[in-house]
Amino acid sequence: GGASAVAYTTSSADLAEYFRVSDINDKPQFGEIVALDKNSEKTVRRAGSGEEEPLGIISTNPGFIGNGPICRESDVDCDKNYTKYNSLVAIAGQVPVRISEENGPIQVGDYLTLSSTTPGAAAKLVESGYIVGVAISNATSTTLGSTTAQTVNVFIKSGWREVESPSLGRWASLLEHIKELGIEF
Repeated sequence: GGASAVAYTTSSADLAEYFRVSDINDKPQFGEIVALDKNSEKTVRRAGSGEEEPLGIISTNPGFIGNGPICRESDVDCDKNYTKYNSLVAIAGQVPVRISEENGPIQVGDYLTLSSTTPGAAAKLVESGYIVGVAISNATSTTLGSTTAQTVNVFIKSGWREVESPSLGRWASLLEHIKELGIEF
């Protein structure tokens, strides 16, 4: 019963997996947030607004790849063609993400959600909603593929996050105090 382990060192810090893209003419770009295309298996598309749940972020340079490309049955040369209709989606770790400052400047520690004005971009979370992760760097101008974009590095942490309004927090505290006093209304 001994234990053994294997250590890997990479220059990147994310785990990515291949997903097919919904529309090869509108393929998500590096650093863009994607959502699951619910009309097709194992398929993603550029995420729209903050109303949908993000799946991950298009990886710029994955540290680890968790699966192989998803090829069409009719593709007789998958090894040559898979990049046309597959994208590597970071689902864990740290990656750059394109941003919009529509909800204010993004700082280290801010939770990020989908932008409501820029498809595929992240914005600072200011009200309860789905998140893609937490900012671990300040905004910078970054070259992603053939374009330059405003980005932050994000630690991927998807799910729902409640944001308590400061005014509701005070009311909740006041109501709790009233209950403790035994006052009924």
